[in-house]
Amino acid sequence: MTSSNTRKEQALETRKKLLASAQTLFASKGYEGTSVRMINQQIHMADGLLYHYFPGGKQEILQVMVREHVLAMSTALTKDIEIYDEMSIEEVLEQLYHHLHSVVLEHVDIIKILIKDGEAMKLIERQELIDILEERKHWLPALFQKRINSGELKAMDCESASEVLMSLLMSHLLAEVITGEDSCMANEIKRKQLFRYLSDMWKNCK
Repeated sequence: MTSSNTRKEQALETRKKLLASAQTLFASKGYEGTSVRMINQQIHMADGLLYHYFPGGKQEILQVMVREHVLAMSTALTKDIEIYDEMSIEEVLEQLYHHLHSVVLEHVDIIKILIKDGEAMKLIERQELIDILEERKHWLPALFQKRINSGELKAMDCESASEVLMSLLMSHLLAEVITGEDSCMANEIKRKQLFRYLSDMWKNCK
């Protein structure tokens, strides 16, 4: 390995440490309550070095952090979606809930920052994040359309059905993040009852 490659790897590792340090502090102390010095001190880095990696300082770190997490969440939600092809619609809903739940838990710190920190939200490039999510949201309407074509589901507005479903799931999961308590979706009996109600509305009654 050349010294040039070693330096690049060290730079990437330092960048990751800075982002991880900032994420922990933003989540616990808030964006305004976190100073650049605190980010440096947590990983025993000299003051001022942060600006070498993030010339825009704390604001740039926040923007990069959120962008990377949103992209990772969006990618995770559309990973291995072919597993849904062989499932019944009730099984799809159950699997989607667990998939979303795992993604939310994996990125819980950044979600807390976005939900709770009004000052941080003002600094986010929202349209860029919306564009990332929009690029990857079409798989669920496409899945519904396949089920309509196969006769499992009746004709319906697949885009609207997808919006309703994702809004329902995310509202419950985000409520858990905010309150720290389980929502009714955490109760398997109640969750499956709700999913049965939705699937019965969508199914093609022959």
